[in-house]
Amino acid sequence: MLKKFQEMGKLLKQAQEMKGAMEEIQKKLQSTTFSSTAANGKIEVQINGDLVVKGFKVDKELLKPENQASLEKALVQVTNDAIKKSKDAATSQLSQISGDLLPGGMSGAGG
Repeated sequence: MLKKFQEMGKLLKQAQEMKGAMEEIQKKLQSTTFSSTAANGKIEVQINGDLVVKGFKVDKELLKPENQASLEKALVQVTNDAIKKSKDAATSQLSQISGDLLPGGMSGAGG
């Protein structure tokens, strides 16, 4: 019975360590900017790790009415790409934590 409590204590300690590490990663991601460009660099979007758009840059040439459809398409593409970069960074960093603190990482835990 004592052994079960000791194991539970270890798991609780690991969970607390993981929570602290996850909070650190979240803070780091909030201050990290992910950017993506499209249209040969004429469009750029910057987002942070919380997926908050921090800025857009659009070349004046693309603001002409005849470019509206391609501009809209490029804005969607560049925004989705920046979001993917942010999510990939978060997933990578969080999987490192779970791998460090849990035996076998999260791979056997169903996701």
